[in-house]
Amino acid sequence: MKGYVTKLNIPEDVRITVVKELNPIVANLIDLKYQVKSAHWNTIGREYIGLHELYDRIQDRVEESVDSFAEQIVSMKFFVRGTIREVIGMSQLKPFPGTEDKITTNNPEENKKLSEINKDEFKNLLVSLLNKNINTEDLNNNEKAPETVQEKESEPIENQNTPEQEEEIDFIVLYLIAIAEAISVCLDSIMNSSKVLKMIEPVTDNELMGLANYLRKELMFIENHLLPSLPKTQ
Repeated sequence: MKGYVTKLNIPEDVRITVVKELNPIVANLIDLKYQVKSAHWNTIGREYIGLHELYDRIQDRVEESVDSFAEQIVSMKFFVRGTIREVIGMSQLKPFPGTEDKITTNNPEENKKLSEINKDEFKNLLVSLLNKNINTEDLNNNEKAPETVQEKESEPIENQNTPEQEEEIDFIVLYLIAIAEAISVCLDSIMNSSKVLKMIEPVTDNELMGLANYLRKELMFIENHLLPSLPKTQ
């Protein structure tokens, strides 16, 4: 791994370890940022303003962390791998779904068409994502939950939809699942890196835990606030 010539009083093996852990996280977060932006662009309908607020909020928080982790990599006198081509090569996230994609459920053998997905299946998937490899005792409790999570409730949508509305709902659910899965992958990478960085770079580890705590709260917000407002598809 090539870096800058430096006189930093930090052992080279420590610097290399920190950079090896942070560069993939930066790649995952950059990918997540643009997937969230795609979900924002492709979610249509004024009644879904809460989804747009969610996506904007996640994007802003993720971008803030990307900048911070990138600066930490440079502070170790190594190069940030953050171009689109580099991100594609390193990101662990699945590609964001297009209009012809199918939903992948917990069971790899069950690939269902959009019209067959419903709220109950989505909730089961979200619960599994929330519980997957996340130890809540390790999360940093200093970062407050978003105001929307604490105070704002989504208003139920009447379950009488036109075919066009049904299709919109199908894709809204698809995008929510894609974002939830992407967040879960980011959380996994953060928690795995935390085990390495906790002893050698506690400041970085604390920031990772703050981000993990935030992302997990957004997953809970999707399950507890947004999901109940979506009608089942027919």
